[in-house]
Amino acid sequence: ETGLRLHCIDCQSLWLDETASAYWTATPLMELFRDTADNLHVPGYYLLLRSWVALAGDSPFSLRYFSLLGGFPIMPLAFWFARRFLRHGPYAPVAMLVAALNPALIYYSQETRMYSLLPVLYLLQLALVLKVSERPRHWHWMLLASLEITALYFHLFSALMVVAVNICLLYIYWRQQPTSRFVRSWLGSQTIVALLVLPWLLFLWYGGGALPANLGDTTGGTATLNLGAYFTQVWTFLVTGLTSVRAPLLY
Repeated sequence: ETGLRLHCIDCQSLWLDETASAYWTATPLMELFRDTADNLHVPGYYLLLRSWVALAGDSPFSLRYFSLLGGFPIMPLAFWFARRFLRHGPYAPVAMLVAALNPALIYYSQETRMYSLLPVLYLLQLALVLKVSERPRHWHWMLLASLEITALYFHLFSALMVVAVNICLLYIYWRQQPTSRFVRSWLGSQTIVALLVLPWLLFLWYGGGALPANLGDTTGGTATLNLGAYFTQVWTFLVTGLTSVRAPLLY
């Protein structure tokens, strides 16, 4: 598995988005914050990558190796989930093998972006959801909140991840009718998440600079958007990716 991810990891030069990641490891922090805000990104991954570069250097191999390490836990997590739900038969090793050989996971393990880490963060959150559904502990809720905050500071798409996790928790509440302590812990953990993400949202809105008048417009024109238009643009980006395809294919 490691050999597949290491094979030819630095055969190609960095492509555009990877060079942005490398660039932000060397810029002043305030410039990093402004640039990521202007591009509708969040700074968490780049801050972590800065620490890695300080230890391991900024060669293409080193930059991409960080993604390889970050995505490695997907295999033991796949093994654990398969053994948790499918107790009989060789399903757990098969699930781990599928995770090891998945072309998309191999590809993103060789790219200087955050995409190999996102499924790991998602599966860790789902694992904690299972824990709190069985025998919740205070540290389970704190760790869940920490993982949600980390994911939200890694990529905008993680908002959908957090929504999915909370839908699972809502389902648990509906099915099990747990104690009021469960509800207090749940609401408390999500309040912590909201409070710690709020500073970035405020910076994004007030200090992030001019946003594109249309996120699909690459001509460089910018305009100040009102709040409703801004969230409409973000939602469109999340749903469609703003891919330039003909209308029949967009569906």
